[in-house]
Amino acid sequence: IGNIEQIFNKKTGIVDNGVTSVYQDNYGDLWLTTKNGISRINYASPFSYYDETTGLYGNVFSTIRFNNKLYVGTSNGLFVQLPDKNNRFFKQIEELHTKVTDLTIAENTLVIGTRNGLYCLSAEGKLTEISQNDSKKVLWIKEKKWLLSAGLNGLTIYHFENNIPKAKTTN
Repeated sequence: IGNIEQIFNKKTGIVDNGVTSVYQDNYGDLWLTTKNGISRINYASPFSYYDETTGLYGNVFSTIRFNNKLYVGTSNGLFVQLPDKNNRFFKQIEELHTKVTDLTIAENTLVIGTRNGLYCLSAEGKLTEISQNDSKKVLWIKEKKWLLSAGLNGLTIYHFENNIPKAKTTN
């Protein structure tokens, strides 16, 4: 018969699983009549909606595409989009179950600012803790090869050695 492309149900946002009729309007939207109301699916839209039904938990603070994958920093940790046909689902990076406040890319490394410290994720997927200082905002200054980390302990400037940020010392 064919492969299932996508399933729309109460879990993914329609008002009820008991769909009694479906209609497509001139804009490509699908209108579903159900036992408990009407749902509209903007199927032709280039936008997607992600939440806990797709494996994404917590308040979202930062998103970034790194190494052809979408990463999302939330109040519950760091999540990565799973590679499937529809890019629909996320999984949590197990090592980071803390509030992720900011994400940036520096020297082919994903830099992760959290309330419990600063981390780097290599292109190979290795997670390294850089600092245990709160890091609410991270900024990469390419021209100087500086990584700035701002948090409750002030501003820390790092420079890169072998794709790992090291605290910059002053002379």
